[in-house]
Amino acid sequence: MNNFEKFMSTHGEKLYDIAKKNTKYNSSGHAIISKTDEWLDEPEWQAKQQEVKSNEEYKIAGNMAGAIPT
Repeated sequence: MNNFEKFMSTHGEKLYDIAKKNTKYNSSGHAIISKTDEWLDEPEWQAKQQEVKSNEEYKIAGNMAGAIPT
């Protein structure tokens, strides 16, 4: 067991409880993020998401053409 696993084994439940208390939920019980949340606009994550999306589209197009083995 590595250090992270030991830490989570010891403290994981407490950390999970804290995270749940700090999370807002909608009426369906789904975790939500406010439209005004400062983390909502993070260009570096949006760029990474676009990169992944573009790569996935390439793979799908390649598979459809039979160019990429699955």
